[in-house]
Amino acid sequence: MSQTLPFDWSRRTRVDWTTSESLSDIQDRLRDPLGYNLDDGQLRGIGTILNGTDLLFLRATGGGKSALIYGPLMMEPGIVAIIASPTDLLESDQVRSMEAKGVTAVAINQSTLRAAAAATPSCDLWDEARKGKYQAIFCSPELLISPAFNKLLKDKGFSNRLAVFIVDECHLIAEWKTFRPAYEGMLAMRARLPVHAAVVGLTATLAPGKQSGTVCRVLGFVTPNPKNRRRKRSYRMIKEDCERHNIRIVFQRIEHSVSGLVFKDLDWIIHQWNGNLSEMPKTVVYCDTIELGHRVAKYLRSLLYFCH
Repeated sequence: MSQTLPFDWSRRTRVDWTTSESLSDIQDRLRDPLGYNLDDGQLRGIGTILNGTDLLFLRATGGGKSALIYGPLMMEPGIVAIIASPTDLLESDQVRSMEAKGVTAVAINQSTLRAAAAATPSCDLWDEARKGKYQAIFCSPELLISPAFNKLLKDKGFSNRLAVFIVDECHLIAEWKTFRPAYEGMLAMRARLPVHAAVVGLTATLAPGKQSGTVCRVLGFVTPNPKNRRRKRSYRMIKEDCERHNIRIVFQRIEHSVSGLVFKDLDWIIHQWNGNLSEMPKTVVYCDTIELGHRVAKYLRSLLYFCH
């Protein structure tokens, strides 16, 4: 009687998922469950992850970077992805997005741990993750250094299923490291992961130079050096147009005081539409302080009231 062996991603049959034939296969297999076609950049990103290659993926906000999370998991339902996310709210949104595509997902943070324990005292989200209940596990950078997460990584069965570690909004590694040192602490993640797991950074706003250098250093994206005896993993970069061409930045000279409750210099934002507010595009007004932002918002709302 044959015995089914536990799933082990490290022992998978090696296929080059970045060939044109393989990319077509990914497209064909995901088209029906998703209900739409993925674009070339998304397909190449998914193929790179399935190959086990580290990846830095740059694409505009709202451009579909999340396909690199759910795509590999839909292609290989036995694998697991860990996603480091900057906020609890974003984690919750991402979990809902994954579940809508049929991917089992969980956000593990202090709020969800408390809620799960309150609902079912015996419930342990970490233990459920270890046993394979979830394909996508979202957590904060701070939880990556917790004893519970370390125990999860050391579990042999979980480690064998772990295919990719993804840092969403990876530019924050450079921008937030001073007040969230856990981002800098991700420097050790490459060494803690199984060798078959890929590391992926997703972002829309990574500046060349020092910022990108910091991100690549922390994620372990180092170009191999033949003179260096230490083994270095090469990585792939897929960089696309990150501009949002439907957005324009408008600089307006301020001629009136901003210390009060009236901001005449902003009247044009509302008045230019002559009361036809349904045609007004989404508009962002940048303010130096939160307090000033509240006063500006109150004034603009008053203009909207008189336009109705």
